[in-house]
Amino acid sequence: MTMNPHRLIDYFQKLIFSLYFSGILCLIILVFIGACAKHSVQKSLVTPATYEKIDTIEQRAYQAMAAGDYQTGIRLYERIIEKDPSNALAYYYLGYAYGQTGNRSKEVLYYEKSISLGYKTDQIFHNLGEAYLELGQIDESIQAFKQGLAINSKSADNHFGLAKALQETLNYDRAEEELLKTIRLEPKVIEFREFLGLFYVERGDLHKAAEQFEQILEIDPDHEGARAFLEQIVKGGTLEKKGIPGMGGD
Repeated sequence: MTMNPHRLIDYFQKLIFSLYFSGILCLIILVFIGACAKHSVQKSLVTPATYEKIDTIEQRAYQAMAAGDYQTGIRLYERIIEKDPSNALAYYYLGYAYGQTGNRSKEVLYYEKSISLGYKTDQIFHNLGEAYLELGQIDESIQAFKQGLAINSKSADNHFGLAKALQETLNYDRAEEELLKTIRLEPKVIEFREFLGLFYVERGDLHKAAEQFEQILEIDPDHEGARAFLEQIVKGGTLEKKGIPGMGGD
């Protein structure tokens, strides 16, 4: 029995289409398997066993840091990084530990490494800015504080740090602006008001300085430093005693 020529052509067309489709499907499957294998290799660089060991070391490192044993913290975080070089958080804590030991250069080094690996918070930029400020690298300090504020514009710490850095550049007007922003965000933090009060003393504006010391005494009536400054101002005849808490005023 012979096959009709038209049916024969139709048969071969279907066969060719079937083989063509099967080939594409096989190619897709092979590409998918290859991608999965590659992903598996990348993930296996840090195995579950390694994660378990890192978790154990991290617990010990955290305990050491909490106890103020920064040298042990440094040693343990360095071990974590040896096992997992892409651990951005470990670099952050390593930088922090070095900062607590007074090694500002290494503090900056590891903060920058942590940031390059994607750990970008207002807190790390504040710490970085403070470290640069300690090293006398004012431009880098200002840049770090500004980056922190770009992440969180309500970060009182970064406004305060930026104010200190701007004061170093003798840009007193901008420094005052940042200090006032700091106070508005955290009106009860005595450290900020102390700095602003002393800032005004240095600028010769004793009335504004006294306002800050009075505010400090409202927060903490036993604050001896604020009281001493107010007494000096009063003795100098610059201000009246009225309104100064605990100093015999009305």
